[in-house]
Amino acid sequence: MSADAPTTAEAPPTEAAAAPPPPADEQPPTTPQATKKKRSRPRIVIGVIILMVIVSVYVLSLVGVHQLQEAEAPLPPLDLSQGGGDATIVQLRIEELKPTANRLTVNVLVYPGISSYDNRFDVLATDVGVRLYPTSDLGDLHYPKGKAPAQLSTTIEAHGDIGNWPFDTYSTEAISADAFVGSGDNVKKVPARVEVTGELDGWDVSVHRVHDPAALPTQRGSDNGNVVITFKRAKGPLIFDLGICIVLIALPTLALLVAIPMALGRRKFLPPFATWYAANLFAIVPLRNILPGGPPYGSWIDQAIVQWVLIGLITAMSLYILAWVRQGD
Repeated sequence: MSADAPTTAEAPPTEAAAAPPPPADEQPPTTPQATKKKRSRPRIVIGVIILMVIVSVYVLSLVGVHQLQEAEAPLPPLDLSQGGGDATIVQLRIEELKPTANRLTVNVLVYPGISSYDNRFDVLATDVGVRLYPTSDLGDLHYPKGKAPAQLSTTIEAHGDIGNWPFDTYSTEAISADAFVGSGDNVKKVPARVEVTGELDGWDVSVHRVHDPAALPTQRGSDNGNVVITFKRAKGPLIFDLGICIVLIALPTLALLVAIPMALGRRKFLPPFATWYAANLFAIVPLRNILPGGPPYGSWIDQAIVQWVLIGLITAMSLYILAWVRQGD
C-alpha cells in the first residue's frame, strides 16, 4: 500500500444533497382529485346557464301565448238601440263551427218592435217568425204569441277549406233576415236587422256589414246591410300548432344525426338506442292527433311533415340496424 493512497474513502453523496432544491416560486403538483374538481366547475356553470335559458324561453312562451289569447276579444254585446225604437232585431249567437262539414251553429233570438211586444207580461203580443237569408237548415223559425222569445238553434253554411289547416279561414255568405209578424191573413213581413254576438274558442271572429243597394225583393231592406261572418284561427292555438310541427320535424332530424355516424363507424354502436327509435315511431300518431282543430287525414300537414317524419325515422332506424349488423361481423 503506497503512502499517497488516501486513508479513508469518500462517502457517496446522499439523495438530499444530490437533488437541487425546488425554486421558491414553484408550487407542488396538483393531485388528480383537484384537477377533476377544477374541470367540473365549468361544466356545472354551463349546465346552470343552459337550464336558465330553457326556463326563460318557457316562461316567455307562456307570457306570449297568454297575451295573444287576451287580444282575441269576443264580439261586442248586443245593442238594442242599433235598430231604432220599433225595429226588429235578430240576434245570432255563435255556438260552434264544424270545419269538416262547413257548418256554423248559431242560436237565433228575435227582439221584435215595441208594437209586437206585451210589456205587461214581457211576452210576445203576436206570433213572430224569422227567415234567414241564405236559408238556414231549419227554415223559418217560429216564436209563438204569449211566450217570451227563446233561443232557437240552427246551422248555416260557412265556406272554407280545412285542407289549408292551420291557415284555413271560413266565411258565411251575406246574411240577412226578415220577420213575419202576425198570424193568419194578418201576417206582415218587416225587415230585421241582424246582429252577431258571442265568441268561439280557438277562433278570431270578425263581422263585416255589407250594404247591397240591389237587394232582392224577397230580402229585407238594404238599409240595415247584410252581415258576413269570418273565422280564422286564433294566434295562440296557431303558435301551439306550429310548435308541434317543429317537434315533429326535429324527431327524424335528431335520429339521423345519431344513426349516420353509427352506420359510418365514427361512433360506437349503442344497443339502448333501439328503444329510443321505437319510442319516436310510436310518438308520431299521438303528436299528430293532438293538433287543435283536428285536420283531416291526408291534408297538407300529412304530406309535408308527417310523411317526412316517417321516412326520416325509418331511414334512421335502417341505418341503426346496418350498424348493428356490421358490429356483429
